[in-house]
Amino acid sequence: MNLTEYMPADLIDIATALNRDPMTLGRLALAKEERTTLFCTAMMLEGGAKVMRPSARLCDVLKNVQLRIEANEYAQPYDGLGVILPGTLFDGSKDRIATSTWMPGCPIHIILFDEPRAGHDGVTNTTQLHINSPPGETIEGSLSESVFIEGEERPGAVEFQKVVSVARIVINLCLFAVERGVRILPLDARAEKRRRKSHHDGRMARLAARDAQEVVIQDLDLILRATSPATDGIDVLAGHRQRRHRRRGHWKMQAYGPGRTQRKRLFVNSYMVHADDGPDGEVQSILS
Repeated sequence: MNLTEYMPADLIDIATALNRDPMTLGRLALAKEERTTLFCTAMMLEGGAKVMRPSARLCDVLKNVQLRIEANEYAQPYDGLGVILPGTLFDGSKDRIATSTWMPGCPIHIILFDEPRAGHDGVTNTTQLHINSPPGETIEGSLSESVFIEGEERPGAVEFQKVVSVARIVINLCLFAVERGVRILPLDARAEKRRRKSHHDGRMARLAARDAQEVVIQDLDLILRATSPATDGIDVLAGHRQRRHRRRGHWKMQAYGPGRTQRKRLFVNSYMVHADDGPDGEVQSILS
C-alpha cells in the first residue's frame, strides 16, 4: 500500500527526515496545527508505516459504538497508526486516511486528511481531534470539544457529525485491535526490496517510507441478526412500561477480581430493550 494515495508525498518525506533527525522540527517555520500534523505523521512512519482498512459495513457499526471510557483507560496497538476510511463516509468521494497517535498518559490525536479545497491546490487540509478527557468524563463526552477543522472557526452540524463518526470508528478500531490482537500482512515483493535497500540508499529510504503494511484484527466478525420492533406496552405490575428501544454498543470498565477492586475494558454489544414485543423483520449489525 502506497501512502501517497492518501497524503502528500512531501509531508511523508519531511516526516521521514524528522524521524532521522528530531531537531528538524525546530528548524521549520510551521503553525501549531502544521507541527501536529507533521509530528503525528512521523509517529505513524516510525518503524515502518502500519495501517488498518475497515470495510464500509464495519465502519457503519463502529460509528455507532459509544466510547464510555475515560482517556486514561484507552490503548492502541502502536503509538502511531493509519486507518483507511471508505469514501462512502464522505458522500461517495475517494477513500481517505486518518492517523491516530497516542502514548500512555498522553491525549489521543486523530488527524483526518481531507480533500484539497477549491483554490487551495497543494495545501494539506486536515481535520484534527485532540482528546484528553478529564477524570470522570468519558471520551464520548469529550468529542464535542475536540474538533478543529483548518480554516473554520466552527464546523457545521453535518460536517461535525462526520468528524465524530470518524473519531468513533478510529478509536473503536484501535480498542478492538488491542483486545483481540493483530497480525501484520507482509509487504509485496517490490516494497520489501525497497525496505531492504533503504539502509544504505537514501532514495530507497525515501521511497520505502511511503510503503505501509496492513494490520488485521484477529477474530473480529460482523454478524447480522433480526430484531423485534419498537412498540408501546404497559406493565400491569410496574405501571407504564419503558418504550422499546435499542441500546447501542459501548465500552465500559468492568469490575473483577478479589473484592471487585480491579478493572478491565469490556465491550457490550448493541441490544434491544424489551425485544420480546414482537417481530417486524428489522436487521441490526453487531460485533462478536
